[in-house]
Amino acid sequence: MLISMLWLSSGNQFKHSDSIIANHKVVAAFGTFTELELPDGSKVWLNAGSTLQYPDEFDNENRIVQLVGEAYFEVHSDENV
Repeated sequence: MLISMLWLSSGNQFKHSDSIIANHKVVAAFGTFTELELPDGSKVWLNAGSTLQYPDEFDNENRIVQLVGEAYFEVHSDENV
């Protein structure tokens, strides 16, 4: 089993409650898959050639990510809702 991670810092930013939050961009190399954990504890498995962008932190109401390709998400529920 081969797992590959490539972390790239991108110039893209998310708008978050009147402030700008930097985001992360993860690319799964072709022929591999990538496993990562989001800031809220949710786990993501990216399929080969897929890209996921997510912020440093999520706001209180939404957890928005940008996915190009295929991924499996194991999302942790928000116990405060």
